[in-house]
Parts: sequence; structure tokens; C-alpha cells
Amino acid sequence: MAELLHGSHMQTLDERQRLPIPSKLVPVMRELAGVTNEEDDFMVVVTLTDRKTVAVYPKPVFDKMIDGLDRKIKKRPTPPLLKLRRAYVNMMDVQSLDKQNRVKVPQLHAGLMKLTKEVAVVGSGDYLEIMSVGRYEEIMNEVLPTMSEWSDSLLLGQTDEDDGNEDAG
Repeated sequence: MAELLHGSHMQTLDERQRLPIPSKLVPVMRELAGVTNEEDDFMVVVTLTDRKTVAVYPKPVFDKMIDGLDRKIKKRPTPPLLKLRRAYVNMMDVQSLDKQNRVKVPQLHAGLMKLTKEVAVVGSGDYLEIMSVGRYEEIMNEVLPTMSEWSDSLLLGQTDEDDGNEDAG
């Protein structure tokens, strides 16, 4: 199994909307893209997410996600699935990283997501999310207060139905 894209990294978009991928994540991106030779280019897909962020997927990962959506749509073409697929595909930009391992954030994406010079690059398993520092802070403010209760319930094997309290009976 491939290593996960992980961590939060503050990065700077240059004047041409290019963003350096954190150096420790480049080998992971290559592995996820199925490219082993460091000299070979690999393709990424830049698109938007439902979390109000820009996503950078290794192309094989994106293709697999779209194939999965297509299978679900074929079985049951619900409006939310169709809208999700349309949004991902309509906003996709296929490109390769440049020699400095930078990705170009399309102007439309940067504008819609209100990206400025300073952005957060967050590893999300098999893709990266790019977001404004303000959006990153919003997400962290939502997540941090509940982490303790999530970890207690997940690590202790408790669910909502089984919170560890036994009824006397």
C-alpha cells in the first residue's frame, strides 16, 4: 500500500499561480501516480472539492474516483451523484508538475476558492487539498473541539449505539 499524503504545509503561490508541492510529498505523489523514475513526468488533476478547496489528485487516483462515481451512477443515477461528477469533471485541469515540482492553480479555481498568496496545502490521503489560510482555520476550528470525543469513541470501539453505558436491568 502506498504511503499517504499527509500533514499541513503553509506554501506561497507565485505571481503566475504556481504552487510548489512540499518536497516530502513529491515521492508519495509519484508512487500514487505509478511513476517510479524520478526523471519521468507524471500527470495530476486539479479540480474543486465539496469542502471549498482545490484538490490535486495524481491522475490515476482521480480516474479511479470518477470510475467509481460512474459505476454508482449507472446503478442509480441520483441528482446528487450526477452533480458531483459534473462538478469534478467540469472543473478539472490535467497537467504535469514542472521541473520545480510546482502545480499551476487555474485562475478560476483560485478566484472561486479565494486563494491569495499564502495558502495551506493539506495531505488528504491520496490527494492534496489547497485552501486559503482562513478556510484552513475554519476547518481546524470545526475539527479540533471534537477530536477527543471522536478518538475516544473510535479507539475504544464505542459507537453512538454503544457508548459504554450499560442500562441496569
